[in-house]
Amino acid sequence: MSDTSRLALPYLAAGQAQKHVTVNESLRRLDALVQLSAVSATTTTQPGAPNDGDIYLLPGGKTGAAWSAMAEDALAYYRDGVWEELTPKPGWRCYVQDADAFYAHGAGGWRRMAAPEERRFIFTPGGDGVVSIYRIDTSRVQNPRTATIAGIAGDIVTLSTGDAGLFFNQSFMAGVSYVRIWNTSKTPNQPAWVRASGGADQLTVVDAAA
Repeated sequence: MSDTSRLALPYLAAGQAQKHVTVNESLRRLDALVQLSAVSATTTTQPGAPNDGDIYLLPGGKTGAAWSAMAEDALAYYRDGVWEELTPKPGWRCYVQDADAFYAHGAGGWRRMAAPEERRFIFTPGGDGVVSIYRIDTSRVQNPRTATIAGIAGDIVTLSTGDAGLFFNQSFMAGVSYVRIWNTSKTPNQPAWVRASGGADQLTVVDAAA
């Protein structure tokens, strides 16, 4: 084996001449992969004037003299005036600058990782074959109500039409900052506090409560 198994760093051979060449190659690769950071994961056109050390996560549809020959999801690493293709391993993580987000590499390629504040809903209504029932309380008066969730899309929780009136009348929602949501179809129940505003049969999640 001439390279290390994980980062493909070249080994020094016994009695090798010009050892500095091999050592410098390893240093360059480490410089690229340690604290991995990429300029973009969505840029499809090979930049004409990249900075030395720039890395891109290559998306589908990429174009360019060097990029077109590289694999989708590979790392395009620009150094010493040349683009080099680096092959990511499962489990690698990369901070993508233009998205201000971390990406993880797995069997499906690079995938954006949700930021902590985006992990608001661990609930999936209807995942057990029926419409899940959620219990929603207000933090002001702890007035319990039970409602059927018609659906969750992003940060929007939509209640069934029949239950919406329980939550979106003026007296009930007045001054309410936080609501608590339980998935009562799970064992154990999964609770979460969210800050929400009500309107049109929906709760719009503004932020997750600590």
